[in-house]
Amino acid sequence: MLGFQLLQVVYWLALSTWLGGVLFIALAAPVIFRVMREARPILPQVLAVNLNHQHDTLLAGTVVSEILGALARVQYLCAGLLAATMGLQTLVISFSGSNATAAAVRAVLLVLAAGLVVYDRRVLWPQLKMQRQTYIDHADEPETANPAKDAFDQLQQRSLTVMLAVLSLLV
Repeated sequence: MLGFQLLQVVYWLALSTWLGGVLFIALAAPVIFRVMREARPILPQVLAVNLNHQHDTLLAGTVVSEILGALARVQYLCAGLLAATMGLQTLVISFSGSNATAAAVRAVLLVLAAGLVVYDRRVLWPQLKMQRQTYIDHADEPETANPAKDAFDQLQQRSLTVMLAVLSLLV
Protein backbone atom coordinates (compact mmCIF):
# COMPACT_ATOMS: atom_id res chain seq x y z
CA MET A 1 0.00 0.00 0.00
CA LEU A 2 2.89 2.39 0.74
CA GLY A 3 4.18 1.87 -2.81
CA PHE A 4 0.86 2.92 -4.30
CA GLN A 5 0.71 6.02 -2.10
CA LEU A 6 4.24 7.00 -3.10
CA LEU A 7 3.34 6.56 -6.78
CA GLN A 8 0.28 8.76 -6.27
CA VAL A 9 2.32 11.48 -4.56
CA VAL A 10 4.92 11.53 -7.36
CA TYR A 11 2.18 11.43 -10.02
CA TRP A 12 0.26 14.37 -8.56
CA LEU A 13 3.41 16.39 -7.86
CA ALA A 14 4.58 15.94 -11.45
CA LEU A 15 1.17 16.79 -12.89
CA SER A 16 0.66 19.84 -10.69
CA THR A 17 4.19 21.10 -11.34
CA TRP A 18 3.73 20.81 -15.10
CA LEU A 19 0.29 22.39 -15.00
CA GLY A 20 1.47 25.16 -12.69
CA GLY A 21 4.45 25.95 -14.88
CA VAL A 22 2.37 26.25 -18.04
CA LEU A 23 -0.28 28.28 -16.23
CA PHE A 24 2.42 30.59 -14.82
CA ILE A 25 3.76 31.30 -18.32
CA ALA A 26 0.26 31.87 -19.67
CA LEU A 27 -0.28 34.49 -16.96
CA ALA A 28 3.24 35.96 -16.80
CA ALA A 29 3.99 36.46 -20.50
CA PRO A 30 1.36 39.17 -21.11
CA VAL A 31 2.51 40.96 -17.93
CA ILE A 32 6.15 40.86 -19.05
CA PHE A 33 5.23 42.27 -22.47
CA ARG A 34 3.09 45.02 -20.89
CA VAL A 35 5.79 46.05 -18.39
CA MET A 36 8.44 46.17 -21.14
CA ARG A 37 6.12 48.19 -23.37
CA GLU A 38 5.55 50.68 -20.55
CA ALA A 39 9.29 50.88 -19.75
CA ARG A 40 10.21 51.46 -23.42
CA PRO A 41 13.80 50.18 -23.24
CA ILE A 42 16.31 51.15 -25.91
CA LEU A 43 18.53 48.38 -27.30
CA PRO A 44 20.95 50.09 -29.71
CA GLN A 45 23.10 46.95 -30.01
CA VAL A 46 20.06 45.07 -31.41
CA LEU A 47 18.27 47.59 -33.61
CA ALA A 48 19.61 51.02 -34.55
CA VAL A 49 16.13 52.56 -34.60
CA ASN A 50 13.24 51.82 -32.23
CA LEU A 51 10.47 51.78 -34.83
CA ASN A 52 7.04 50.91 -33.43
CA HIS A 53 8.66 50.20 -30.07
CA GLN A 54 10.23 46.99 -31.36
CA HIS A 55 12.92 47.16 -28.67
CA ASP A 56 10.45 46.45 -25.87
CA THR A 57 8.89 43.60 -27.86
CA LEU A 58 12.28 42.05 -28.55
CA LEU A 59 13.43 42.36 -24.93
CA ALA A 60 10.16 40.96 -23.56
CA GLY A 61 10.35 38.14 -26.10
CA THR A 62 13.88 37.33 -24.98
CA VAL A 63 12.82 37.18 -21.32
CA VAL A 64 9.79 34.99 -22.07
CA SER A 65 11.89 32.78 -24.37
CA GLU A 66 14.42 32.12 -21.60
CA ILE A 67 11.63 31.25 -19.17
CA LEU A 68 10.04 28.95 -21.76
CA GLY A 69 13.39 27.19 -22.23
CA ALA A 70 13.55 26.48 -18.51
CA LEU A 71 9.90 25.41 -18.52
CA ALA A 72 10.57 22.97 -21.37
CA ARG A 73 13.13 21.12 -19.23
CA VAL A 74 10.60 20.95 -16.38
CA GLN A 75 7.91 19.72 -18.79
CA TYR A 76 10.18 16.93 -20.09
CA LEU A 77 10.97 15.87 -16.53
CA CYS A 78 7.32 15.94 -15.47
CA ALA A 79 6.22 14.00 -18.57
CA GLY A 80 8.85 11.37 -17.80
CA LEU A 81 7.76 11.11 -14.17
CA LEU A 82 4.12 10.87 -15.19
CA ALA A 83 4.88 8.13 -17.70
CA ALA A 84 6.93 6.21 -15.14
CA THR A 85 4.34 6.50 -12.38
CA MET A 86 1.51 5.57 -14.75
CA GLY A 87 3.49 2.56 -15.89
CA LEU A 88 4.21 1.48 -12.34
CA GLN A 89 0.58 2.03 -11.34
CA THR A 90 -0.37 -0.77 -13.73
CA LEU A 91 1.45 -3.12 -11.37
CA VAL A 92 -0.51 -2.10 -8.26
CA ILE A 93 -4.03 -1.15 -9.37
CA SER A 94 -6.98 -3.26 -10.39
CA PHE A 95 -8.30 -2.69 -13.89
CA SER A 96 -11.84 -3.70 -13.02
CA GLY A 97 -14.77 -1.40 -13.63
CA SER A 98 -13.85 2.01 -14.98
CA ASN A 99 -10.21 1.89 -13.82
CA ALA A 100 -8.99 0.62 -17.18
CA THR A 101 -10.83 3.38 -19.05
CA ALA A 102 -9.52 6.06 -16.69
CA ALA A 103 -5.95 4.77 -17.07
CA ALA A 104 -6.27 4.73 -20.86
CA VAL A 105 -7.66 8.28 -20.94
CA ARG A 106 -4.85 9.54 -18.70
CA ALA A 107 -2.28 7.81 -20.90
CA VAL A 108 -3.71 9.33 -24.10
CA LEU A 109 -3.80 12.82 -22.54
CA LEU A 110 -0.20 12.44 -21.41
CA VAL A 111 0.98 11.28 -24.84
CA LEU A 112 -0.82 14.18 -26.52
CA ALA A 113 0.52 16.79 -24.08
CA ALA A 114 4.07 15.45 -24.27
CA GLY A 115 3.87 15.24 -28.07
CA LEU A 116 2.80 18.88 -28.25
CA VAL A 117 5.69 19.94 -26.00
CA VAL A 118 8.16 18.09 -28.22
CA TYR A 119 6.61 19.62 -31.35
CA ASP A 120 6.78 23.10 -29.82
CA ARG A 121 10.39 22.85 -28.65
CA ARG A 122 11.87 20.74 -31.47
CA VAL A 123 9.92 22.07 -34.48
CA LEU A 124 8.48 25.50 -33.75
CA TRP A 125 11.20 27.00 -31.56
CA PRO A 126 14.13 26.46 -33.95
CA GLN A 127 12.07 28.16 -36.66
CA LEU A 128 11.11 30.97 -34.27
CA LYS A 129 14.73 31.58 -33.33
CA MET A 130 15.81 31.59 -36.97
CA GLN A 131 13.12 34.10 -38.00
CA ARG A 132 13.88 36.34 -35.01
CA GLN A 133 17.58 36.33 -35.79
CA THR A 134 16.91 37.07 -39.47
CA TYR A 135 14.74 40.00 -38.41
CA ILE A 136 17.43 41.39 -36.09
CA ASP A 137 20.30 40.80 -38.54
CA HIS A 138 18.45 42.59 -41.34
CA ALA A 139 16.51 45.18 -39.32
CA ASP A 140 17.70 47.99 -41.60
CA GLU A 141 16.60 46.06 -44.72
CA PRO A 142 12.77 46.04 -44.72
CA GLU A 143 12.53 43.69 -47.71
CA THR A 144 14.20 40.97 -45.60
CA ALA A 145 13.23 42.05 -42.08
CA ASN A 146 9.48 42.43 -42.61
CA PRO A 147 8.83 38.91 -43.97
CA ALA A 148 11.00 37.48 -41.17
CA LYS A 149 9.02 39.44 -38.56
CA ASP A 150 5.71 38.29 -40.11
CA ALA A 151 6.88 34.65 -40.07
CA PHE A 152 8.10 35.06 -36.48
CA ASP A 153 4.72 36.47 -35.40
CA GLN A 154 2.85 33.57 -37.05
CA LEU A 155 5.13 30.98 -35.42
CA GLN A 156 4.80 32.70 -32.06
CA GLN A 157 1.00 32.55 -32.36
CA ARG A 158 1.20 28.85 -33.24
CA SER A 159 3.44 28.23 -30.23
CA LEU A 160 0.94 30.03 -27.99
CA THR A 161 -1.86 27.86 -29.39
CA VAL A 162 0.21 24.74 -28.65
CA MET A 163 0.86 25.93 -25.09
CA LEU A 164 -2.86 26.52 -24.52
CA ALA A 165 -3.59 23.06 -25.90
CA VAL A 166 -1.06 21.54 -23.47
CA LEU A 167 -2.69 23.49 -20.65
CA SER A 168 -6.11 22.15 -21.66
CA LEU A 169 -4.84 18.57 -21.82
CA LEU A 170 -3.24 18.83 -18.39
CA VAL A 171 -6.38 20.25 -16.81
